[in-house]
Amino acid sequence: MNKSKILIVEDEVIIAMEIADRLQSMGYDVLRIVANGKDAIACAINEKPDLILMDIMIQGPIDGIETATKIQERINIPVIYLTANADEATLERAKVSDAFGYLIKPFEEKELNTTIEMSLYKHRMELKLRESEQRYRSLVSNSSIGIFRLNKEGKIVHGNPAFIKLVGSNKFNEIAGKPIYRFFVGGKEKFDHLCQICNKTNEVKRYRVEIQNGKQNFVVSLSGNTFKNNKGEIVYFDGTMEDVTMQQRYEEKLVKAKEKAEESDRLKTEFLAGMSHEIRTPVNTIMNYLSLLRDSLTDIEKSTYDDVFSAIQVGSLRLTRTIDSIINMAQFRAGTFEIFKKEMDLYEDVLKTINKEFEYTAKQRGLELKLTNYATNTKIFGDKYSLSQLFTNLVDNGLKYTEKGSVEIKIYNLDNGGLVVDIKDTGIGISEEFLPILFKPFSQEEQGYTRSFDGNGLGLALVQKYCGLNDAKIKVRSKKDVGTIFTIQFLQNELNSKIKVKQK
Repeated sequence: MNKSKILIVEDEVIIAMEIADRLQSMGYDVLRIVANGKDAIACAINEKPDLILMDIMIQGPIDGIETATKIQERINIPVIYLTANADEATLERAKVSDAFGYLIKPFEEKELNTTIEMSLYKHRMELKLRESEQRYRSLVSNSSIGIFRLNKEGKIVHGNPAFIKLVGSNKFNEIAGKPIYRFFVGGKEKFDHLCQICNKTNEVKRYRVEIQNGKQNFVVSLSGNTFKNNKGEIVYFDGTMEDVTMQQRYEEKLVKAKEKAEESDRLKTEFLAGMSHEIRTPVNTIMNYLSLLRDSLTDIEKSTYDDVFSAIQVGSLRLTRTIDSIINMAQFRAGTFEIFKKEMDLYEDVLKTINKEFEYTAKQRGLELKLTNYATNTKIFGDKYSLSQLFTNLVDNGLKYTEKGSVEIKIYNLDNGGLVVDIKDTGIGISEEFLPILFKPFSQEEQGYTRSFDGNGLGLALVQKYCGLNDAKIKVRSKKDVGTIFTIQFLQNELNSKIKVKQK
């Protein structure tokens, strides 16, 4: 640690030498001993000591107090007065000169050391405070955001250049003491509303107010805090003000664009719903008359036209599912897809129905469709429609992409009671490169009119969304030319936990 350098100003040589010896024994560095004000000023300016011990009664035309005052005018050095004279007039003069300490001769070494250390510490703190204030003033003055202070009546007591410009003035004295609400569109009423917020929360954040500055009106965002005295009374308000006119215009445009997009989505959803109705109605008519026609044929005629009936039925179901997929995806994107959750048995209410629905398709393709239930508890809390769509898509895909072998639906419980369903096929499999985008809408491993399999690329994207709606997660494992396993795991929920407790 560097030794503090001390200048001694004392015209009594013996006393000066004694003080110097004491200082050196305490670990200080005695820079110089001088006997008059002129030499003291010169030494202070040229050699810049850390502290000056100044005798008040010294040689020359100026005494110690006047010498210290002249030094302080030129350089900031802490001064401690030394004197044998303790009269009131001298003390008053010493106070006015802003001294850091005052020692009356004779003094003890401990007293001297304590006074020096306190003076050095105080000086260091003052320097830091002054630096901090300078940085603060620089930040405030150069800030592009308006910074201001109001008194308890709302009158302006301080404002930086940016604030002065915001309210349409060039100099602070043009707005000093004026109520800030004079610049508000809405005037005192707007200011009173602002005060109500401050009284409740002691602060205001991003409060929008329109400013009129004589040239043009614009919107500002106002933030700040109130400061209260020990009686809880507001003393002043410090705040910031930023021009957000362009931001507000962009926000208004965004709101209009959002409303327009929502209206477009609504019209699109209504259009798709209408198209669904228009397509479903003739398809249902075809299916109904097909059933009547089939019933009117003899067994021999039925066997003759079986392939024709099957082709019409498969094509109709494909068309219906395609329309459902398009409408459901549109509803997801518009945020209008509705679900109705209830307690249900996944095996009895969903999987058995789907298995029966696809039995004929599997038979036609020469495939084995198996439904195996290993679970002791198949109850969940979910939406029947979306769950039916979820497993319909997966089973349909399994049958579509499997040329020989089987598609198996397996349901089982984990150790923690969670319910899991595997859809396993022995089909063509999925390449590793395609797996990362498997659930992306409209993505298919084979593209274009030359692709080998039908589909619109929405099925698995919807499956993932259906999983999210029913608190489930989906995993896929696949190997090219070996097969694929889709695993649907239903996360533990309140109903599962209650059912488990009841079983115990």
